[in-house]
Amino acid sequence: MTGTRYRNSVFQHLLCGGPAGSGCTIVEDLLAFDHALRSGKLVSKAMLDRMWRAYPEKSSPTYGYGFRIFPAPVGRAVGHRGGFASISADFLVYLDAGYTLAVLSNYGSGAPPVSHEIQNLVGRKD
Repeated sequence: MTGTRYRNSVFQHLLCGGPAGSGCTIVEDLLAFDHALRSGKLVSKAMLDRMWRAYPEKSSPTYGYGFRIFPAPVGRAVGHRGGFASISADFLVYLDAGYTLAVLSNYGSGAPPVSHEIQNLVGRKD
């Protein structure tokens, strides 16, 4: 058999809301999360500064408290991406430019190419 194969993955997923790919959300929720973070409703500005700073001595030179720090053509960007069988997500906050990228997919590798194209558009100068 050649070509793309699809399968039902409903029994591979954990309960909604657990770690490792079992988050349940919609893009509007991610945007509301971004607004709540940036407005100080969830955590203080001082805590955001700690969350959105890399700690190479503790883990990775590109990882803060729950957020990866990404290079961006329009200032700093932080976020998280991931996936599991038949789902994928990318959430990226452009701290200096005010943009928010939220891509959710019902395909295991669906979010990254869409996210990549959006990131290219954000960096364009035309």
